[in-house]
Amino acid sequence: MNSHITEAEFLLIGLIALTKDVLGLLTGGIFAFVFNIPFLIVLWLWSYLRFKKFPSKKFLTIGFLESIPGISIIPGWTGYIISLWLNPPK
Repeated sequence: MNSHITEAEFLLIGLIALTKDVLGLLTGGIFAFVFNIPFLIVLWLWSYLRFKKFPSKKFLTIGFLESIPGISIIPGWTGYIISLWLNPPK
């Protein structure tokens, strides 16, 4: 199976991740946990369906950190998607 993420996939899922990160930045991370739940579900489902395995420790770490108010202003999900695009899982 080809695990390389296409440009269209990167733009679509990257836009979702960027939206979450911008919401975290605009709210100062106050509503981090509330915003994180739907995005976490979407990104987990995409990762699972795309790579046919449970997301990595990196996914779980970012999911946890993005749920903490104050820390969630860091663009973790966008970084996660960029890292998958540059270095897809084997």
